[in-house]
Amino acid sequence: MTLTKTDLVKGIMEKVHIKNRNRERQQFLFSELNYSRFSQKRATDLVDTTLARQAKLGASCRVQVPVG
Repeated sequence: MTLTKTDLVKGIMEKVHIKNRNRERQQFLFSELNYSRFSQKRATDLVDTTLARQAKLGASCRVQVPVG
């Protein structure tokens, strides 16, 4: 199975949540609800930066995906 850059971006958008910087007037009862997801642009920038750093270090970019 080949993992493309698009797959990485979609995975980040679906699974990575970041804590909101600003506290809202209405507080959440459960703190895990006070998170937002990465936008497509921010997720793409994150993947680009990560791959560029890996290339600069001369490391091969291999991602292991669990099967099952």
